[in-house]
Amino acid sequence: MDESRIGVGFIGAGAIVRQRHLPGLKQIPGVALVAVANRSRESAERVAAQFGISTVYDDWREVLDDPGVDAVVIGTWPYKHSEFGIAALEAGKHVFTQARLAMDAADARRMAKAAAASGLTTMVSPPPHGMRVEPTVVRYVRAGVLGDLHHVLVRHFTAAFLDPKTPLHWRQVAEFSGLNTLTVGILYEVVGRWFGYAKKVQAVDATFTRDRPLAGGSDSGKVDRPDAVFVLATMESGAIASFLFSGSAGAPGGDSIEAYGSQGSLRYLMDSDRLLMARAPEWEVAEVEVPPEEEGRWRAEEEFIQAIREGRSGHPSWEEGVRYMRFVEAVERAARTGGKISISSV
Repeated sequence: MDESRIGVGFIGAGAIVRQRHLPGLKQIPGVALVAVANRSRESAERVAAQFGISTVYDDWREVLDDPGVDAVVIGTWPYKHSEFGIAALEAGKHVFTQARLAMDAADARRMAKAAAASGLTTMVSPPPHGMRVEPTVVRYVRAGVLGDLHHVLVRHFTAAFLDPKTPLHWRQVAEFSGLNTLTVGILYEVVGRWFGYAKKVQAVDATFTRDRPLAGGSDSGKVDRPDAVFVLATMESGAIASFLFSGSAGAPGGDSIEAYGSQGSLRYLMDSDRLLMARAPEWEVAEVEVPPEEEGRWRAEEEFIQAIREGRSGHPSWEEGVRYMRFVEAVERAARTGGKISISSV
């Protein structure tokens, strides 16, 4: 394996960067953790001390100006992904962004266009949901085990925002999150990889608590993004899909991604990371034993570095990010207008 040196700089170093990306990159031979700029110098210095990052900068632009930085990890909220990502490409740096890719479809397209013109490696963080079983699911689908796909059902309910006294989260603020809502984009990305993409959508949403206290203070802030979204979609395959999301469900029960076809059905149980299958004609449900050699695992950092060394886009690419951002925006338009929105129009 090519172990040529790649210097990595970080713009934003929040929880996911510290939990996943920094430990993952630190383990890869030839990767040097060169520089970091966070929301405050104090927080950047803490991260640098914890992970052995060489230099702390006060300004994100200094990370891009550092000649020892070959690639940049952008760990900010979505509102800065396009600004920082495109600037990094213009500075000649490879770029990895946190998910979700962008604020809306147009924002994502700007990023993808800049990436294509740069010839550099770009990648967006993948969804962790179902990662272990994904290779097995994809193999079954490609082999036609399900037959003609009739239904896809996604359910993800939490109690995260059930209590009206829960402080306002940045994901509920459009200024920071854009059109991204709950797990709409991340679970649609999983469905697209497993069962294909949507063609048209209808949607309803609801915000049950419109003002929430701000963390650490007595003031309140406006909730811009919905507490629940229900989506009905026609898939490119002809299947009918429903996506049910809520952050305001008490004792929410199990979450799942399910697919029902003419010859078989699959149910992925998120909470227990189990895959169930039934096949015609008996339709007896049995748990799928995923072969150890086929199990998927988290390897986003390895994929990014390998893609740089091989001179290609990482997976998921920014182009793939455009696909789920189009769905996110189509859902938003459908909920606002009450109409049926074609993904091709977004």
